[in-house]
Amino acid sequence: THTTFGYSRDELQELPVMDIISFNEEDEAILKDLKKTKTSLIATKLTTKTGKKNPIELHTQFLAFRGEQAILFTERDVKKYTELEEKFQAMQKRLEAAMKGGNLAWWEMDVMTGQVKCDEHKIQMLGYQPEEFSSPHYIDFTNLVHPEDHDRTMQAMKDHLSGKKDRYKVDYRIRAKDGTWVWLQDRGKITEYDDNNNPKKVTGIVVNITEQKETELALKKYQQQLKSERDELESFATLVAHDIRGMLQIISLYNEMTNHKNQKMIGKKINEISSFLENILLLAKRGEILDKQSEIDLKRLALKVTKNIQQLDPDLSIQIDELPEIVGAPLKIESVFDNILMNIVQHANATEVRIFSKETSEEWQIFIHDNGRGIAKSKQQEILQSFRKKKYSSFGMQIIKKIMEAHQGQMTIESQEGEGTKIILSFPK
Repeated sequence: THTTFGYSRDELQELPVMDIISFNEEDEAILKDLKKTKTSLIATKLTTKTGKKNPIELHTQFLAFRGEQAILFTERDVKKYTELEEKFQAMQKRLEAAMKGGNLAWWEMDVMTGQVKCDEHKIQMLGYQPEEFSSPHYIDFTNLVHPEDHDRTMQAMKDHLSGKKDRYKVDYRIRAKDGTWVWLQDRGKITEYDDNNNPKKVTGIVVNITEQKETELALKKYQQQLKSERDELESFATLVAHDIRGMLQIISLYNEMTNHKNQKMIGKKINEISSFLENILLLAKRGEILDKQSEIDLKRLALKVTKNIQQLDPDLSIQIDELPEIVGAPLKIESVFDNILMNIVQHANATEVRIFSKETSEEWQIFIHDNGRGIAKSKQQEILQSFRKKKYSSFGMQIIKKIMEAHQGQMTIESQEGEGTKIILSFPK
């Protein structure tokens, strides 16, 4: 004692026991009964020489010593144990708070008896008080499981206990006290086996996932609604396109039958409207938009498109360098080049265009670079994203983006006002 608490042996011999050891009324009663009980164990505190009170465990024994009655005190410093216990309790409180905050609870099931031990929070998740499930059996819980989920929930546990699955995991609905359905996710694992290597205990955690499931169901409902609206849009676009095609055929036939000075111009406009109509159908269409794919000589395709473009703008100089061959849908790739070059003619105010390529280890990059007015950075993302704009450029860019994505490629824009625009088409090898 003098070594642990700072007293010398002489100082201890002079100090009354009651001055350095704190006894409450209950402790004093225990000491008075020592003649009968002979021994006792008291958890108390001992005052150190510096005045600090340290926890001790005091074993007391009544005995005869040198012909006199005496009490033998055996003291054990439990400060470290007390500190560890306090840390453990604090950690346990934090763990309980974290589990409750995360809607988690633990449980343990005796496989042989079916008895369940569990966290109070598991009971409270269902709106019950702990005393309402004082000694629960697993059937008390499974009887509350939704009829549509009951069989697969039970099967999940059987699969784990039989060794078919290495753990137990299942999502299910369970009826709360107020009659509502709560979604739970149960996870568990065998933690103890008997002498015959049969499962003895299963321990696990349960998570309240009601909010997550409600969000998933709402999202699924929204996706179904979106699909329905998309189907209606596609059907409507197809119907309108069919009617417009019919009208264009009549106009085209009439234009060919009449000999007038605007015949060529009207024919060109009819072709433009037909192309525009196909683009509308392309945007409205879901899923696969590519027709039959084959090898495409991009230089030959670019020459074909530029020939038509230069009829609209004879002053536009278009230089085409060597371009690779790729695999794709020829008509769709032609539409990509046509939309980009048409956009340059109508909006870029350019005099020169250069089309060239670069090869990387993973893709071909096709550059279409003009020396026009350029595009402000604030407008570039808007052009890529918005196809509700009335300008043909935004609509055309959206067509390009959709076709490129269907080819597992992408389109990017590099531009600065006054320095021209560079459209980059990336095709995977």
